[in-house]
Amino acid sequence: MKQYKPTKWLDRIVQFPNRYKDQDGNELTLTQDPGEVAQDGTLVEAEVMNNIEDGIEFLYKVRNFSYQKLLLATKWTKNDDTGFYEYDIIDKDITADTIVDGILDIENQYKLNSSYTNSYEGGFKVITTELPNEDITMTFRYSIMNKVEEE
Repeated sequence: MKQYKPTKWLDRIVQFPNRYKDQDGNELTLTQDPGEVAQDGTLVEAEVMNNIEDGIEFLYKVRNFSYQKLLLATKWTKNDDTGFYEYDIIDKDITADTIVDGILDIENQYKLNSSYTNSYEGGFKVITTELPNEDITMTFRYSIMNKVEEE
């Protein structure tokens, strides 16, 4: 995914904002006369536009991401304490923040009997009660669900 680069919006500042020239080069100064205003509306100005940019940038940083992983039948290990089979997925994007605030959704999870995941710093485990007898291609979707703090 391409990195998001926010635009820094600036208000246009001119000496004569209502000055125009006609086709003959004559200067005209126009005055707005909109009649009765039913609603003022939101101004398109730098403060408002930069707020939008900040929101887009924030959402880019906490975006969802996914990737496919082939879980090889020969790479599962049995946990002698629980009797369950585990598959470690190492992922540098899994941090303490994403573990607390994240949700992990696994496509093709139905191919694993009674499976679940356990996240940890730097990765997560896929855990199942029965050893899979085939390689399983899974798409892992990870959503970072950070709370937006009020200012």
